Amino acid sequence: MMAEEPTDHSSNIAPESNSIGGTDAVGGSGQAPQRGDNQELPGYTTHEVQQGDCMSSIAHETGHHWGTLWGDSANSELRELREDPNVLFPGDRVAIRERVPKHEPGATEQLHRFRRLGEPVKFVLRMLKCDGTPRNHVPFELHIGSDSVSDRTDEEGKLYFFIPPGVHRGTLLFALGSVDGTEEYELEFGCLDPGSECDGAMKRLSNLGGLKENESIDDRECPEEAIKRFQAAHEIEPTGTLDPETEKKLEEEHGC
Repeated sequence: MMAEEPTDHSSNIAPESNSIGGTDAVGGSGQAPQRGDNQELPGYTTHEVQQGDCMSSIAHETGHHWGTLWGDSANSELRELREDPNVLFPGDRVAIRERVPKHEPGATEQLHRFRRLGEPVKFVLRMLKCDGTPRNHVPFELHIGSDSVSDRTDEEGKLYFFIPPGVHRGTLLFALGSVDGTEEYELEFGCLDPGSECDGAMKRLSNLGGLKENESIDDRECPEEAIKRFQAAHEIEPTGTLDPETEKKLEEEHGC
């Protein structure tokens, strides 16, 4: 079923990186923020977020629209903590209200069509050169599940596609026919941790081409020099610390 207003999830990537999204590692301190109060609410169940979950995938599994879950007052603390419904952290808890049957009148012996809003999810990816300029009008081929798409990036270096429910991985073949060879990127949907977590921050830096070969993604320790380089490039005091200003700028540059 096609969504009239699908969710829009965006990200940027520079050519040095060959993975978007990241691994199944849990970032930061390893102690996920907990929300246990919704367990006591009548008419609700609680979903504990696993790696790969986002509000759209949880909504699909439970038969809700993602906006219904995200906007529920029982999830107000989660909204304040995470801000982005597509960037959750393992251990977060989502309150799921029981579904209420809805009745729609319809004449007998006639075909009636209903659309499930919020599906599939729209994903936007922007391809950048090392100097930050867009890689526009470049041919690509994308494989997600049993679906494939062939097209070119637009003027801003963006490519657009829809993610079917339940699909968490894809493969992007970029710069097809290039003299330098086709680039291959493994995409992982729903595996990007919040920017406040070390793992999430490093994946964003990696996607933006901000990590050197000897700097690996570590969910326990953020490379100080990598953070300093990013801070200096964006006129932030180069402390090497993942402070709120750096987190915000990193998410802004990355697109989410």
